[in-house]
Amino acid sequence: MLFRSLAAGQAKQLFDEYPNHAKSGQAMWLYYYALSRANKTQEILDSIDTSLEDPRCSSYRKNLLYLKWFALRDRKRVV
Repeated sequence: MLFRSLAAGQAKQLFDEYPNHAKSGQAMWLYYYALSRANKTQEILDSIDTSLEDPRCSSYRKNLLYLKWFALRDRKRVV
């Protein structure tokens, strides 16, 4: 679990440090993917809408939408 949280942090750091890189959208998708693997659904839901609207993430929109659905479904199951 700790490894996945660290991976998420590294992916987010890459996105923040290299915002104009061609793969910055992929870094953000990897960030949310790592959060999903660590079951950090609230962290996903707190910020994924911003990434869904970010043009740098447009190539990964379907992946991000799936992860949002995953987080919403998981949150509903917990409640």
